[in-house]
Amino acid sequence: MKTSKSFQIRLKTLSQEDIENIQALNDESIKIKTGFQYFSLGCFYNPHEFKKYSLYYITEKYGPLEGCLLELNTKLTWKSRFSLVGEFALFLYQEYSVDSPIVVLNTFEAYQKNVFEKLNLDLKTNVIGNKFVHTPSKSTFINNKKTYIYLMKNNLNGLFKIGRSKQPFKREYTLQSQEPDIKMISIREATYEVETALHRKYKEKKVRGEWFNLTTKDIRDIEKFIINYKPNHWG
Repeated sequence: MKTSKSFQIRLKTLSQEDIENIQALNDESIKIKTGFQYFSLGCFYNPHEFKKYSLYYITEKYGPLEGCLLELNTKLTWKSRFSLVGEFALFLYQEYSVDSPIVVLNTFEAYQKNVFEKLNLDLKTNVIGNKFVHTPSKSTFINNKKTYIYLMKNNLNGLFKIGRSKQPFKREYTLQSQEPDIKMISIREATYEVETALHRKYKEKKVRGEWFNLTTKDIRDIEKFIINYKPNHWG
C-alpha cells in the first residue's frame, strides 16, 4: 500500500511494553468484534503536551497482542487530519485485514472529538451521530480491475472459504443470501496462482469445494503467505 510521507513519519509499531503502557494509562479504548476479528481502538494524549495525541490499534487476532499508532497534533488542519486518519484506516485494512474501515474511521473521529472538547478546542468533524457526512461503501476500497483472494468464515459450522474474486464483497453478499452466518474476515490483492497454491497447501484440511477446516494459526499463515507470495513458495 502506497502511503504519504507524512503518514509514514507518524506511524509507529507498538512493542509489548508500549501496549502495556497504553493499557495502564488509558481505560477508554473500545473493543470491537467484526467477523473473526477482535481489536481495540483508542486515543490518548499527554496533558502536559496537549497539542500532541495518538490514535492506536491493538489486536489479539493472532495470539500475542500487537498493534500500531498514529501520532497527530491539534495544529493540523481538519483536512490534513482527516486524510491521515483515512490513510490509517486503509493501512489497517491492508496490513491487519480489518474488514470494517468505516467503523475504524468513525471510532477515531469520535475519539478525536472527545479529546478536542476536553482541551476546549474546536474540531471540524466528519461524523454526524454514528454516520459519515459522506459514507463510503465497502466497494470504495476495492478496485474491480484487480483480483483478490478472500477468506470467509461460516460461523455456523466453523469452516473457512479460500476464494478468488474481482468483487469479493459482492461474492460475500451472494453467499450470505444462502448462508446468513457467512462473514468476510480477510481480503488481499493477489493472483489466481495464490488461490491455487493455498488450496494445494491445505488440501488435507479441505472439507468440500473451497471450504476448509482451518485454525487461527492457519489464517495468519495464509495472510502472510499472500503478502509474501513467490512461485514455489511451498514447493
